[in-house]
Amino acid sequence: MEKSARRREGHHDDDEDDHRLPGAASVRAALGGRAVLVTGGTGFVGKTLVEKIVRCLPETRTIFVLVRESKGRSAETRLEQEIVRSPIFHLLHRTVGREETRARCARMLVAINGDITLPRLGIKPEDLARMQREGVDILMHCAASVNFDDPLEQAVQLNTRGAIEALEVARALSVRAMVHVSTAYVAANIKTGQVIPERIHELDFDPEDVLRNADRDQRTGDAQIGLSRLQLRIQGEYPNTYTLTKAMGEAMLARRQGDVPLAIVRPSIIGAAWREPCPGWVDVVSAATAVFAATARGVVTVLPGNPRGVAAIVPVDFVVNHMLRACADIWDRYGELRVSHSCTSTSNPCRWRVVSRSFLASYRARTPPSKLTPGPVTFRMLQSRQQFALEWALRYSLPAWAYGRFGAATGSTSASRLAVKLQMLQDRSEQVVGLFEPFTTVNYRFDCATAERWARDKGVDRDGDLDLCVDALQIVWARYIENYTHGMDRFILHEDVVPVSQSAVSHNDVSLTLGRLLKWDPDHHRISFPGIISDISWAYTSSRKPGYTQSGVLGRLMGLTGWREGLAHEAKHVSRHTKRNIGEMRSLVLKSKVVKRAIKQQIRSTMGRIPAPSSRAAVRAKVVARAQALFTEIASTMSDGPPRWLGWALRKTWRNMYDGIRVHEEGLERLRAAASKAQYPIVLVPTHRSYVDFLMLSFLMFAFNLPVPYIASTTDFLAMKGVSGLLRASGAFFLRREGALEQDALYAAVFTAYTQQLLIDRQIVEYYIEGTRSRSGKCLMPKLGLTSICIEPVRDGRLEDLIFVPISIDYEKPVEATLYSHEMLGSAKVPETTENLLKAMLRLGDKFGYVSVQFGEHIMAREALQRAAPPPPSPARALGMRIIDAMQQAAVCMPIHLVATLLLRYRHGLTLDQLVPSVEWLRSEVLRRGGHVACAEREHRVDLVKRAIQLLGGVVQERNSPRVVEVAVDSATKDFHHMVVLGYYRNKIIHLFAAEAFWACAVYARADPATGLADLTAVEEDASFLASMLRHEFVCTSQSGRDSLHALQNQGILEVAQDGKVRLAREQDGTERVNGLLCSMIWPFIDSFFVALSALLALLPDAKVKLPMLVQRMLTLAENLYQDRVILHYESCASGTLQNALRTLGDWGVVSIARQDLPRRLGQVRETETFVSLLPPYTDRKDVQALITRVNQLRGPQIQPRSDSESSFTASVANFPMLARI
Repeated sequence: MEKSARRREGHHDDDEDDHRLPGAASVRAALGGRAVLVTGGTGFVGKTLVEKIVRCLPETRTIFVLVRESKGRSAETRLEQEIVRSPIFHLLHRTVGREETRARCARMLVAINGDITLPRLGIKPEDLARMQREGVDILMHCAASVNFDDPLEQAVQLNTRGAIEALEVARALSVRAMVHVSTAYVAANIKTGQVIPERIHELDFDPEDVLRNADRDQRTGDAQIGLSRLQLRIQGEYPNTYTLTKAMGEAMLARRQGDVPLAIVRPSIIGAAWREPCPGWVDVVSAATAVFAATARGVVTVLPGNPRGVAAIVPVDFVVNHMLRACADIWDRYGELRVSHSCTSTSNPCRWRVVSRSFLASYRARTPPSKLTPGPVTFRMLQSRQQFALEWALRYSLPAWAYGRFGAATGSTSASRLAVKLQMLQDRSEQVVGLFEPFTTVNYRFDCATAERWARDKGVDRDGDLDLCVDALQIVWARYIENYTHGMDRFILHEDVVPVSQSAVSHNDVSLTLGRLLKWDPDHHRISFPGIISDISWAYTSSRKPGYTQSGVLGRLMGLTGWREGLAHEAKHVSRHTKRNIGEMRSLVLKSKVVKRAIKQQIRSTMGRIPAPSSRAAVRAKVVARAQALFTEIASTMSDGPPRWLGWALRKTWRNMYDGIRVHEEGLERLRAAASKAQYPIVLVPTHRSYVDFLMLSFLMFAFNLPVPYIASTTDFLAMKGVSGLLRASGAFFLRREGALEQDALYAAVFTAYTQQLLIDRQIVEYYIEGTRSRSGKCLMPKLGLTSICIEPVRDGRLEDLIFVPISIDYEKPVEATLYSHEMLGSAKVPETTENLLKAMLRLGDKFGYVSVQFGEHIMAREALQRAAPPPPSPARALGMRIIDAMQQAAVCMPIHLVATLLLRYRHGLTLDQLVPSVEWLRSEVLRRGGHVACAEREHRVDLVKRAIQLLGGVVQERNSPRVVEVAVDSATKDFHHMVVLGYYRNKIIHLFAAEAFWACAVYARADPATGLADLTAVEEDASFLASMLRHEFVCTSQSGRDSLHALQNQGILEVAQDGKVRLAREQDGTERVNGLLCSMIWPFIDSFFVALSALLALLPDAKVKLPMLVQRMLTLAENLYQDRVILHYESCASGTLQNALRTLGDWGVVSIARQDLPRRLGQVRETETFVSLLPPYTDRKDVQALITRVNQLRGPQIQPRSDSESSFTASVANFPMLARI
């Protein structure tokens, strides 16, 4: 009664738009506590709408879903089977759980039996009375036929008559808003080139006459004949009956609307979801999906149309958001009719060439799904009708004709059967092409003023978890098409693929730039340059100020040939804050206080050492000349040209080496915002795993139109003649190797002044806090020299603040991976020379997978210094540890790291059938601990494993009978170094598990063999002991102490009894358990520590050995212990792990590791050497043996039986034959 009265009075809640609640808030106000009737709820749009309301608007009272009984299934059964059990609710399952999802659906969803072709939608009187009684306020009419080739009489019943009956139901229910889903192609008869407005279009015939004729013919039984004659007269320019009858439906709604508040939403070609309920969601083969599916199956390989034409695809979640906004927009506006387009063709057009290129790239990048054609997916769009006709004849008509004639002439049944199949393929292809051709050969431009107004309404797209995005500029088309193909694989073909996360489609302003890092962007230029020209164009246009197409010869040429500046999702230019030439920089550095002070001290020191009288001016001149020479050695000669040539060369090279570069776009946007503001200098601190690191960030900064950073490089690169100059001109400045800053005061002063002047000029500076490349794959302890230099101006007030940006650069397959294994086993490091660079270039044809660049949270220097505890540690050390921790949190692993971990866990190998689920299990464990797995989403799980095996190359091997994947070992030569390579890959994820692994190993060591129980106090002591013992292996861990214990309890890995006992949970159903993985990760490091301690027995009581010599002998001992099966993990022989063990022993006061001056003759340069010796009380054999015994108890399974008897173990250690040689 209240609604009827409000309607009779023509009441509006607010007559002025600006007084209405905006965006998401208005939708919540409209649906909160109310009832909704949805037609077409089992269809693509309707199902997505229902899911959206259930997930994001649980305050909605009831959703009545009109469902037609079908094939003996009731409306309630179809609701349960086709909606409630649909994969569309997977996101809600993950968010609130399955039980809550089902409870919410049971509370909110009510099936109403009906049929849109019947009067009042076929709703029973009692159901209509119930909805009137409960008060349905909103009707969402989504039901329609989406078949373009329906007979006219059927299309009229579904699309025209159904709309009229939905209006009558809305009138009967006195709804406060009705939303009718139409199509943007109701204006398909308007000539191309015109902008189609948001209004009802006039028809050149009376739809009432069509309906009357249909009713009359239906009564006489001549509906098909009568309407077929009528169709010839009324269809005109409409491409099919779908668009025609939709236009008729709109006209009839406008004519019969009365006082019903009515919104007509016109989507264009509805495609898979962009973001919600999950990227790529699609469960119906129609519209664009039908073409994609036909192409993927090899049915359609050629299509008529303009590749540069607009593919008017709109994601289904954008359509649903538009419907909800339209509902709120028309709310209580009785008698009003509002028409709006839900399209992308004007604000963010997607070209067909982008669609085809992205679609093909997505399928060709991996094995075609098993349900598709086994051959490569091919597709071409041809603008020329003659060329299309010729290719069609060659691909379809001619083969079918030829096989048919051959079969008839020879009587070959196989040829005849093949001819029939080819004819069926041709017929199916003709059907798909014929139905979709009107949308590929004609460009329609739709006025989207309503959606654009909503998009401009900033801050209202979200209200809590309610996302109402309708901004087409959010869509990155290449990425959307990739997710589209993923959705087809997952939801239509039901392939075993890794789901795509919501973060994969987060909006950003750099996605287009990212997409063309290594590949040509097909939509950026009217001319698709091949080969070298595309790279020159990319290098020329990158990192330039706006307006470059109006200046310069090449710039003007590119502008004339159609190059477009400032596209959506293209990184905008950020200028360098301060530009100085080398002369200015030299003057500022040499006149700085720190350099002047160092020059005075150098003069004073030199004057004191010279025996004969000497002119102070002469000494000063020499010292100043040396300072100038040091500046020349250190300083960069940054200019604009060399980075372009370097970028051009790297793009061509890396395209052949890498499958792609994945960049953390959200972190990159944070960096761009800080660089644009230029309030503080920025220091980039990346991980260091490869020499490629020196070029990667410079390449990315150049590509993303950011100032190329100044990079602190080592002077090793100066030996690379012809290359060092290019690096220097591209931003490199040079630092001598470790010890130079401590041993040469003048050098330290010049380097410090230069680096700090860069920061004072608010430049972007890059350095490697780990100091050297990590040969183990783990983060190294921070080197504090450059960190101290950077924070000094903040501490003394010359800089207000400083931004540190931790960055993790992760490689699927580092170029140096195999080289590292040899270096870790004692081989000499390969020097940086031009000759070695040329040798390395021979490998550029190899494939090294993907590179991932992840940006961590920014660290403000002043805030970090204020947080730093009083020494120890020093502020620089506290900051360094925080940076390393941020690097590890930002880091990602890839499937190759998971495969390597499992192959080291099961050293006798795994079959492919075992490896695939195990990799998925390990991926879930990584994600559970807050880790990130890159290069897995959208991919088939079996392909992830096969790709990893392929990239590992000769490191792993496959046995044919049975087909088992295992570590490749040369038993004849006893070459096991591939285990060290796999250890490098495994170490990428080990920091996520380390703290828990200490507990797992301790429980295993302490557990009673009979009961499996261990004393909790003893276990905790052992876990703390392991954490201290491996402090140099794992720089930072996310958990420690009881936190790790609780985590293991929550995961069901450890069971803690009330009597102070603990035990590892038993394996269930023979499946993989985490405890075995945890122990297998740590045992190799314990073995290394055991080797290091055993080697110390040779130093008793007071021997002193050079560090390199001791490490080499430890390597030899480790190799022999492995051969004798005393230690079971060959990666325990790695020199880096053995040296870390020595560092820990030095921290514990077991050994002294000290530098000593070597004897020298007169005139020789002072040389030092590092010596290792035992310290009291460990000069007594018993103390060393006691420590060895404790470590041995934690080593896990051993060939030799363990014994608690110290004497028996000491005897076994004494029998190690190699100890005598040490």
